Amino acid sequence: MNLEVYTYYLLTVVIILSIPGPVVLMVISQSITHGKKVIKPLMLGVALGDLLVMILSLLGIGALLATSQKAYEIVKWLGVCYLIYLGVRTLLSEKNLKLNMAGRLKFSNRNVFVQAFLVSALNPKGIMFFVAFFPQFIDQRADTGLQLVVLGSTFIGLTLVSVFLYGSFASRLRGFLNKPRANRYFNWISGGVLISAGVVAAASEKNG
Repeated sequence: MNLEVYTYYLLTVVIILSIPGPVVLMVISQSITHGKKVIKPLMLGVALGDLLVMILSLLGIGALLATSQKAYEIVKWLGVCYLIYLGVRTLLSEKNLKLNMAGRLKFSNRNVFVQAFLVSALNPKGIMFFVAFFPQFIDQRADTGLQLVVLGSTFIGLTLVSVFLYGSFASRLRGFLNKPRANRYFNWISGGVLISAGVVAAASEKNG
């Protein structure tokens, strides 16, 4: 893999990570709700979720999902149900977002981490994405293992940067969006988008 190919890979990954999706929305929502202190568990959860997806892809799980409709449907519906659950919980979360006596929002690093991990990992198309994506940048004449490590490490590194930037930007809006009316509207929008993402995922075909 030469420098030109690697540069193209970098640009491609940056574009992919910049496209808003369930993970980005979750990062924005959590950062607005809890502020900068939530960015670290978000980064860790998303990165480990992506890492798991990459490992499963390399172990051949991606090939299984690509060939087995039943396996694909199981993973897909797990992801669909979790997205819809998050959306409904967000819609109903107004009471849970009240400031406590110290003026800070209650949150759990563990819960945020688990949520980020599951949203990132429970996506069958994510596995097949890595199965189809990585080979495009692999030079069969060079050390395949080393190239996979470089590509994977780069993807995880850029993922961490993406989550940090989205989280930092969103946390700056916290003061405005934590006003009751703005917070209520944001919950409605966030919950609606998450539920819509689940519905779209449910309606999607394996090759769609």
